[in-house]
Amino acid sequence: MGLTKSGNQAIRIRYKIALANKNNTNTQVEIIKLLAADYGVKPSWIYKIIKEELCGNTGTNLKLLRLINNLTQKEVAESTGLSCDTISALERGKHTPQRKSLQKIVGLYGVSIEDI
Repeated sequence: MGLTKSGNQAIRIRYKIALANKNNTNTQVEIIKLLAADYGVKPSWIYKIIKEELCGNTGTNLKLLRLINNLTQKEVAESTGLSCDTISALERGKHTPQRKSLQKIVGLYGVSIEDI
């Protein structure tokens, strides 16, 4: 990733502080993008560092990854060969993804299945 262990810890701390700050109006996606810009890394790298801090399920995490990559459900569907309905159902937790489908999606986002 190019970041040190102490750098990773600093990112986790900054993320927690931003979420806890009552005056903060940024969403999770915006916080991740801001941290990525500050550290000069891809948002998906920030996601990997803070994934333990996320309380989301697989669907929520898939949506978060899509949003930090500035993609629409349609773009994900087109890039993976899955339908828009499937992407939507996965993000809402209405459908359990097959491993093959999940591999296509996480490959697009630059993370591993374990990162979800």
